Amino acid sequence: MSSNLISVSKSQGLVLDMIRRQPGTTRTRLQNQLGLPQQSLHRLTTQLEEQGLIRQSGPATEGRGKPTPPFQLNPAGAFAFGLSINAASAELVLTDLTGAVLAEETLRSDPDDPPAVIAETARLSAMLISRQRLDPARHAGLGVAMQGFRAAGQDQFRTIVQLDRWYDMPIRAAFAQALGPLVYAENSAKLGAIAEAWTGHGQRFPTFAYVSLNYGLGGGFMVEGNLSFGAHWNAGELTTLFNLDQKPHRPALGNLLRYLREHGHEVASIKAIPRRGTPGWDLVEAWVEEVHPALHQLTRALWGILDPAAIIIGGEAHDDLRSLIAAHCPFEIRDRLGNPMRGPLCLPGAVRGDPSACGAAIFAIRNTLYGTQG
Repeated sequence: MSSNLISVSKSQGLVLDMIRRQPGTTRTRLQNQLGLPQQSLHRLTTQLEEQGLIRQSGPATEGRGKPTPPFQLNPAGAFAFGLSINAASAELVLTDLTGAVLAEETLRSDPDDPPAVIAETARLSAMLISRQRLDPARHAGLGVAMQGFRAAGQDQFRTIVQLDRWYDMPIRAAFAQALGPLVYAENSAKLGAIAEAWTGHGQRFPTFAYVSLNYGLGGGFMVEGNLSFGAHWNAGELTTLFNLDQKPHRPALGNLLRYLREHGHEVASIKAIPRRGTPGWDLVEAWVEEVHPALHQLTRALWGILDPAAIIIGGEAHDDLRSLIAAHCPFEIRDRLGNPMRGPLCLPGAVRGDPSACGAAIFAIRNTLYGTQG
């Protein structure tokens, strides 16, 4: 992995992020929003254009004297890889500067075999760069999504039991030997929230709660478009809302797999969970009814703590399951006099494929180019 990517200053990163959030914005609007002098803003946008990170998106439409042109990100300006290490598989995606997916690969390696995963990630990354004819100088790095609590180190995780060999491993150092220094790591659920913010419902709702259905249960909080990490980097660990007696009944896909098997429907992994209209879907519906009290407890807690515009159901759950659970989320909120209060919408996630892998690639882009993580 090359580390000679185009250098971006903090001021350039602010302008770049504002253009990402508001495609088609102009220098006039940027000046009003960022409070930068006109001369400085003109210099920054000119530099970003020359670096190939932004481009004019149409004819000039506003401004006194000489009208100012609208800008948007240049998708070819940079690319990054995202790796999601899950209980039963590892998924690698390649995205452009906007977060759009260019390629996806499922690793053949056992996800709990770190040396094999690292070696295969390096091989696939090199293959995709060559196949897509990408400029290595525009490589923004690799983001790694891991399931588990953050430990003392910012890139170490107390992983789920299926990923025991990754437990407390310094992720960046482990991958950097094979892929270079631009490696970043974060909790899978938080990265799913970042993907939703960039390419999904977050474009409409800048403040939302993301519920990540994986083997366990996690989450991420986006507040005005920025990810909340918490004092100990573990904001969004939704499993902590449930005590030991409640955990077997929380909406986690590991519990769903156990429920299906106990009721005579054998499934090999999360990817094999029945879809609508296939054998076993009736059991999925029955399980959702069974975990509804825990789901109700979870959504009320999210509303009371964050007051989000939306609660988005994502993670490894397939589209049918996301939609089913989202349909069971709404609840009525009333004040002490019985008057209805505004609450969040409950929506199935809009990010296709593996949201955590997509978010991991975006996380690398944000760290390398924007100088910010969330």
